[in-house]
Amino acid sequence: MLMHKSITAFAVTFATLACSLSPTQSYAATLSPVCKTVMDANDKQYTTPVHLYLTRSGTTNESIATGDAMYVKTKGNWRRSPITPKVMLEMRNDALKEAKSLDCRHLRDEAVNGESAAVYSMSNVTEDGRTDGQIWISRSRDLPLKSEMDVTTGADKTHTSIRYDYRNVQAPAGVK
Repeated sequence: MLMHKSITAFAVTFATLACSLSPTQSYAATLSPVCKTVMDANDKQYTTPVHLYLTRSGTTNESIATGDAMYVKTKGNWRRSPITPKVMLEMRNDALKEAKSLDCRHLRDEAVNGESAAVYSMSNVTEDGRTDGQIWISRSRDLPLKSEMDVTTGADKTHTSIRYDYRNVQAPAGVK
């Protein structure tokens, strides 16, 4: 049961972070062109196999999304998450129905691991708190390459870094 809670908590955390980047379809109608660019890249990430490295408070967690399944590495062991990328997308959309504001700005262009990227700032305010951060989006693939986010909920503030790797992504060996 603890492992299930751990996997679910990581998946929900990822969904919460991602919701700072992507609106529901009804919200999309009011997006600025810059926010639409950021949202489109984040939407594409939900259907593209990706290996995520999420660091918070000095601890790095890993997750792999293969398009139809999600895997989380906990205490050195890979487990299949009960939450799929499709469910994550639905959770994100539900969370954004509560968004009070969403702002995105292009800051600059720079390379991430040799790949040209556009760097955007973003800010999302909800009833529960605020997320401020930056996201690097590949110029050639329109996919997130990395992000840095500060999430404030009440008196709690956390900093999270996510690195996205799209190379040779497969389900972990031996995990069903």
